[in-house]
Amino acid sequence: CTTAPPLNAHSYNTRPLVAYAGNLAIQYIDWEVLHAEVIANPQADFRFVGPMVSLPKDPWFLKVRKQTNVMFLGQFPLDQVVPELRQADVLLLCYRSDRWPKQLSNSHKLIEYLSTGSVIVASATSEYQGTSPMVMPMANTRWEHPALLAEVLNDLDRYNTPELREARIAIARSHT
Repeated sequence: CTTAPPLNAHSYNTRPLVAYAGNLAIQYIDWEVLHAEVIANPQADFRFVGPMVSLPKDPWFLKVRKQTNVMFLGQFPLDQVVPELRQADVLLLCYRSDRWPKQLSNSHKLIEYLSTGSVIVASATSEYQGTSPMVMPMANTRWEHPALLAEVLNDLDRYNTPELREARIAIARSHT
């Protein structure tokens, strides 16, 4: 884990940027799958935005932190989170929805993510099942998530067209 420039230093002429923002200590985050994704995608930079207190003791979290393409940026003021996330190529929602399906059926984080327009690679979330896979690729099982992320990273231009960005923003507006 190294120090990183702010997310807004990213441009499409550099490495793909994958981001997560939120409480890094919640039990729902699937650090094992995230570790697999970080290892499988060394061409991408992974940024985690969120409080750095009470970090998980999960051994997979510790393995993620050690990777050279991973940076933890700490907590941002609330009014800066969405503008920062807009700079990411891909946003992650990688939760253990197999263990906690009811608690994760309607993640409020998805509204925040959708409002950025960027593609979201998401864990199964019942409220958004049926959403076009081009708008929000969603894994039905936890181990489908890495393949979806790889697919998106290999075809960012197709997943982040202006039309798809607008569709995501429209979904966010319809839920607020």
